Amino acid sequence: MDGTSAHYPPRTSVHSGASSDKIDTDDDAGVVLTPDHTSTFGQSISPGSLSTFAFATDELCSRELFKVIIHDYIERVYPLCPVVHLPSFRRSLASNQDVHDTEQMLLLVALFTLTIGVLRSRIEDYRAMDPEAAARFPTRTSIITYASQMCLRLRPPDYWDEISHRKWAISYTLASAAFEVGRMNQYRMFDSEAMQLARLLGFHLHATEYRGLNCIETQLRKKAFWLQFFSFAHSKVQPGRRRFHVTYLDNYVLRDVDFAALEPLDTPDENITENAVCPPPPDGTAPFTSVTAFIVNTRVFLEALRDSLFNAGCDCGYGRTNEEKLARLKALFQRYKYSLDALPSHMTQWGPSSIYDSGPSTPAANSVSRAQAETTRANIHITHLWLQSFLLDQTDGIVQAMAAAGGGGGGRGAGDDEAWVAHQLASSWAEREDICRQLLHVLHNIDGFHLEPNGNSLTYKIRGVATSLLNCPSLLGESVSQRAAGYVREFTKVLAFLDLSEIMNTDGVDTWIDKDRLGDGRASAAAAAADAASAASFSAAASVS
Repeated sequence: MDGTSAHYPPRTSVHSGASSDKIDTDDDAGVVLTPDHTSTFGQSISPGSLSTFAFATDELCSRELFKVIIHDYIERVYPLCPVVHLPSFRRSLASNQDVHDTEQMLLLVALFTLTIGVLRSRIEDYRAMDPEAAARFPTRTSIITYASQMCLRLRPPDYWDEISHRKWAISYTLASAAFEVGRMNQYRMFDSEAMQLARLLGFHLHATEYRGLNCIETQLRKKAFWLQFFSFAHSKVQPGRRRFHVTYLDNYVLRDVDFAALEPLDTPDENITENAVCPPPPDGTAPFTSVTAFIVNTRVFLEALRDSLFNAGCDCGYGRTNEEKLARLKALFQRYKYSLDALPSHMTQWGPSSIYDSGPSTPAANSVSRAQAETTRANIHITHLWLQSFLLDQTDGIVQAMAAAGGGGGGRGAGDDEAWVAHQLASSWAEREDICRQLLHVLHNIDGFHLEPNGNSLTYKIRGVATSLLNCPSLLGESVSQRAAGYVREFTKVLAFLDLSEIMNTDGVDTWIDKDRLGDGRASAAAAAADAASAASFSAAASVS
């Protein structure tokens, strides 16, 4: 953009993060957006040109396009990231509340960035609706980076003096958007903000601490706790994150969390007002909604991770031997495998993708409900299979530790130990193959349009299952190795379709530069480049396998 904005409607009011709701047009007001700062991520807008905008969001794109993107959030992304109360949010959007409410405007911009980050297939449609914005922002990364900086720039000096769920949602969604395009250092910083706000707001506290909140706010905060918990769980499961990720909860806090009490009500937003919650039908025929799917996903995460989250840092306190841990993990795995058996037919792994029963537990016969059901179905089952693979990783680790200690065969001799280890690994591998077959079935049974809103977390889960196949035990024979190679090839095809990151995602890799420690930072940058190259070569090797 050349600094003019003649295509925008005349300005009717002025917007800013300042408490006076007026934009500061002094020379220093737009320092973040100078050409030197934005040459990589989109052309800058001079502060003076802001005065011609009818809406603060016009700085990003036309109001028409902006509302289309927010509408896409409501229809496609909200079921996985429910950070707003839909009826209230729709009313505020229709009334242009962001004109006079800076915090609401920042939330809209944050949701705008998340939607662009997740819905990659919609980018060309968005570009066609506003060619000038498309020219300014040639990539998803460019507009997400610009919008994120806009949110920072419009925060007033006293922004943190008052905190709220809405401010948590802003930081959380900005972090999620940065994650989608691979800007991991930016993601870590926004995520740290979200975690700090979650702790200060007490999302994790006992339900009695929620007194004084209205019904809408209580439901929002319970959902927020679980969204933050999902991120926390990922930091515990994904290799690399454990080194660099600040954790939301520690072992001591976890033991005081009443997870059951923090479960959201299984009630759509439309049935919740500030002062009341409409009760479910007395005959127990409540439909399976996106809220129900969200609750199922919380249980999927918690059941698989509760043991490792509580005990990982305090093995001595529980006094369990490797034999006891192995028996406990095997029992958990067998129970966990069948934990989704009670799902309605349209939400099962083999559920139909386009034909739905007419029973009371099925979604309404409209495309939005069907799309949301398919998106959440993918999330539930892929998460369930990924965490099964995680449990097998833990089991194999204990088996190998027992073998190294010489205690696997019950002390009957080296031959017995080797035979016992071989039996354990063969049993585990059979389960891995079954997980891979189920995962490929889910991926091929659900349309890519419905997989897309799950974003990069979906590709991480798929990649986690696929990379476990690279450790195929040689003692199982050539036919098993060939099957493993076939699974890896299939997963590579799926990932090539799903993973459209514009930047190599270096989550778990040290990509920042400590300039104070290393002078100008060149040594650290070189090390980061080497780590990234190593990760790329590993990925290439996996795709060739």
